[in-house]
Amino acid sequence: MIATYDTGTAAALVADYGAGRVGVVGPHPEADHSWYDDAGLTNPDGVHPDLGHDLIESTVRSDPDPGVG
Repeated sequence: MIATYDTGTAAALVADYGAGRVGVVGPHPEADHSWYDDAGLTNPDGVHPDLGHDLIESTVRSDPDPGVG
């Protein structure tokens, strides 16, 4: 797992699949401030689009450790 919810459930993970790998994410890492504003929500951790890039890089890189849990 590369990210978890407060409950410990996987929020993002990268796993081997067939001859490749797949990255799966629950939250929308592409969400910008407008998503929260439009829904009347706040994000106490802030908006970090770099996390979406980290998921992609963790999925396509060749080493077996996809990231930090």
